[in-house]
Amino acid sequence: MLYISFMKDMKENFIGIGMDKKEESMGKKILLVDDDDSVALSLEILLRLEGYQITKASNGRKALEEIKIQEVFDSPISLIISDLNMPVMDGFELVEEVKKMGLKIPILVITASPNSREKDKLIQMGVYGVIDKPFLPEEIVGKVEEIFLRYGKNRKLQVTN
Repeated sequence: MLYISFMKDMKENFIGIGMDKKEESMGKKILLVDDDDSVALSLEILLRLEGYQITKASNGRKALEEIKIQEVFDSPISLIISDLNMPVMDGFELVEEVKKMGLKIPILVITASPNSREKDKLIQMGVYGVIDKPFLPEEIVGKVEEIFLRYGKNRKLQVTN
């Protein structure tokens, strides 16, 4: 149901996408990590329409492999958007492992089971934000744009006055 509603919104808004926004998004690679194929596909379509490059993984372990591959080929991930509850390696473990690798990749977590204790823990772990499922497309796009304004493409926090 969420997917169908999302696709209708995308179809209605597709014509209004401007080239300026796409040009700003060029070269920014987002890693989507979610075990729910419909959510991953919805996010992929939404963010590709905004001009972002997308790569996907179905759990935290596969995400770590993808991060390493992209680093080796000098095509680093600019942002991770990850589900919290996944098999093999969940979002908490993924955040911990990315931090252990010493990479300064901003992480945005999406979750279907929000809980204030978990949100607080994630923020303390250094994630940029937590968005509850179901979410509106503009919530995701707005948060991604906000992250890139603060961090830029190069994963370093930009000082804003």
